[in-house]
Amino acid sequence: MTKEKFIGIITQLKAAEELQHKVAVAVRQYNNLIHCDYPDPYGLVVSHGFLVTDLLSEIMNDDDRYIELFCYELDFGRKYYSGCITEDDGTEIDISDAEKLWDYLNKNKTKDKE
Repeated sequence: MTKEKFIGIITQLKAAEELQHKVAVAVRQYNNLIHCDYPDPYGLVVSHGFLVTDLLSEIMNDDDRYIELFCYELDFGRKYYSGCITEDDGTEIDISDAEKLWDYLNKNKTKDKE
């Protein structure tokens, strides 16, 4: 997988998550006006985010699940702050954007082969 393809997939995944959030907000806002038994905003926007992150993790040999961490816990890097993720020796892991995540994962692939 190329760096450009990886970043493109992460960017599309981020856009899908943002759309899901907007739909959820709209459904909650108009919940009293929607007359149905179970308004499910996530059913309106189909996204397979966890499937995508799982596949990317497999392709990128991301056994530590940094892709999932970046996407969901760090909200695609928006919640990243310096020092929030470190190596065992205390060295900072900068995955503040998709490009840095790619670089980190590929650096570790190279290191594992040595």
